[in-house]
Amino acid sequence: MVPTNRLITAASRAQLVRLQAAGATLIRSGETPPFAPDFAYSGTDEKVRSICRCHDDGTRVWFVAYPSTNAAVVRCSFRAVGTPELWDAETGGRFRPYDWKAADGRTEVTLPFRPCGSWFVVIQPGKVRSSLPLLEDPAKVMPQAVTEVEGPWELAFPKGWNCPDKVTLPKLVSWTEIPDGEVRYFSGIATYAKSVELPRGFADGKGRVVLDLGQVKNVAEVTVNGKAYPPLWRPPFRVDVTDAVRAGEPVRLAVRVANLWPNRLIGDEQKPADCEWGYLWDKLAIKEIPDWVKSGKPSPTGRLAFTTWHHWTKDDKLLPSGLLGPVRLVQTVGQ
Repeated sequence: MVPTNRLITAASRAQLVRLQAAGATLIRSGETPPFAPDFAYSGTDEKVRSICRCHDDGTRVWFVAYPSTNAAVVRCSFRAVGTPELWDAETGGRFRPYDWKAADGRTEVTLPFRPCGSWFVVIQPGKVRSSLPLLEDPAKVMPQAVTEVEGPWELAFPKGWNCPDKVTLPKLVSWTEIPDGEVRYFSGIATYAKSVELPRGFADGKGRVVLDLGQVKNVAEVTVNGKAYPPLWRPPFRVDVTDAVRAGEPVRLAVRVANLWPNRLIGDEQKPADCEWGYLWDKLAIKEIPDWVKSGKPSPTGRLAFTTWHHWTKDDKLLPSGLLGPVRLVQTVGQ
């Protein structure tokens, strides 16, 4: 708020000019401040979160996050006027929005969000011509062909966890449903492998080919015909594999999946205790690091993991783990 009954220095006036250029609203004493939200949105009942950073040249950058596990297209309004760019923090891609307008001191942009997705929205003052690629409108991207990737799958486990080296799965199920060895208690990284024959006309260059893993518990890393892709850590577990597949050639898939640690610790609870526990801050904690841990030896009771806090019991429910699917190869094309 700017006082009207006193003089301000030249330096203060210059600072106010900079603040106003950056988007700040200056209000004289006695005036009623106008309601102009920095960020607003419509088109979803889910909470959309945002935070803004202002730069000295007048550029404003919003980080906009959509925490829902459902995809959505949201109309967002920003208190700035300029040319918007969309930056994808996950892939590093930069795009022009397919639908936007600037008027009345605001810029409106249509943002398509993946589940648990986010965008950096960069709005530069003035009419900046951008050579960035145009973001695809999800309403105009349609599946052209779908190939279901069914069993059998070969599943390989690392040594040292009381699991078989390999298991053949007629269909995808949680590791907790596999009776071999202690697979149901396995926590770590296991690898699925399969070769898929593409139907005629698939990967013919008329669209993009996307591998959709369906449901994954909890993180996956995909290799297609020897080409590795970045880890997939949130839904949807999909990756564009267009550059790795060729029409008429089989697709060799390898999917490394990591789950969480509770299953292994619950499995260890089926065996006798290998240390002493006591209460600390109302939680069960180890009384003393046992000698077998200090000397780097295995547990004398056959347990495979070690922790200083007692979070799980032998009767706790195991967590679904692994590649659950359904797995599909989808060829998409813009309308």
